Amino acid sequence: MRNVLHHALDDDRWPSLEFRNLMHEFYQACLDGAYKVQRVLAQALDVDAEFFAQHHNGENITLRLLYYPDSCVDEVADAQLGAGEHTDYGLLTLLFQDDVGGLEVRDANDAWQAVEYIESAIIINSGDLLERWTNGRYRSTLHRVKPKIGQRERFSIAVFVDPDSATAVSVLDSCITDSKPAQYAPITAGEHLQEKILASHVGNV
Repeated sequence: MRNVLHHALDDDRWPSLEFRNLMHEFYQACLDGAYKVQRVLAQALDVDAEFFAQHHNGENITLRLLYYPDSCVDEVADAQLGAGEHTDYGLLTLLFQDDVGGLEVRDANDAWQAVEYIESAIIINSGDLLERWTNGRYRSTLHRVKPKIGQRERFSIAVFVDPDSATAVSVLDSCITDSKPAQYAPITAGEHLQEKILASHVGNV
């Protein structure tokens, strides 16, 4: 088992020791699961079993606890969203949602589909760098969160599993054919992440 926590164990910003220990255990369990998914991907893409896992040592892996407060209204404008449509930047994202719902993904026909709540299920979104590695075979998941209405809060957890910054990302040989040459130029994970972050600030300064 690999432990990739990169902060001081005596960090005093946690609300309680119990909460800190719980989050450490949860984070490690998510990583162990993500590495298993990466090894399955590696096998499907005809690369070494550790091809993806070896590049995910925790530098850019993030766990976020997300809270959408109750709105106490029964309707909102169609254009109002809890989180606007976007793709995630890295390899994959593990998502945990409660039964309040609101997460939607856009399908191949450009229609938005609600993601059904299933107890104890983990939603896995493919990210931009998986799309680049696989030449578009696995598309980056475009998703959004509908606005909260009514008097129930919404809680969710996202674990963004992104490669270390120095990781070179080039289209895999197994995803290149005569009819579909490489569609993406080589890039490092860090360069890609910086490009996406900078683009998200355009017009916001």
